[in-house]
Amino acid sequence: MKTDDAVIAGRYAKALFEVAASSKQEDRVSQDLTSLSPLLKKLEKRINSPGFSVEQKKALLSKSFKDEVLDATLRFFHLLVDKRRFSLWPLIQAHYEAIYSERKNKAKADVFVWRALDAQTRKNLEAQLAQFSGKQVELNIKEEPNLIGGIKVRLGDWVMDSSLRGRLQRMKESFNHGN
Repeated sequence: MKTDDAVIAGRYAKALFEVAASSKQEDRVSQDLTSLSPLLKKLEKRINSPGFSVEQKKALLSKSFKDEVLDATLRFFHLLVDKRRFSLWPLIQAHYEAIYSERKNKAKADVFVWRALDAQTRKNLEAQLAQFSGKQVELNIKEEPNLIGGIKVRLGDWVMDSSLRGRLQRMKESFNHGN
């Protein structure tokens, strides 16, 4: 990925969000992008192939998910084909989700635990992170037995590591640096 690609993807994502927001369909476009992701990965090779014409590529996209997505979403993918930017769709989707989350005051937190959380603990953690961030927080919980114990949370740029493995690592670094 080139730096230019990230900038271009950001511009496309912003434009898509503005179009979706103007018709109050930003939620649906977000759903479309998420639900289409597996299918788009399968079609990507054909869509990026120079062996197919632009019209054939657009027809393939239309046939593949015409009745499943908003017309605006389909037209957006046609635009990407026209502008030869289809390969940027994963970056565009990531940028769109970031814009969407910011505007909807939502945040996603990656939570790493050494064993599964019960419903009450999950609910308490969600409430604490929501209070901390001032946003509605969606938890993405991943079990990592090698944490040994405790929890590690990544919320945007903020990271809290209270896992036993993290504590041991910090202790080791402290000893190595003579502190």
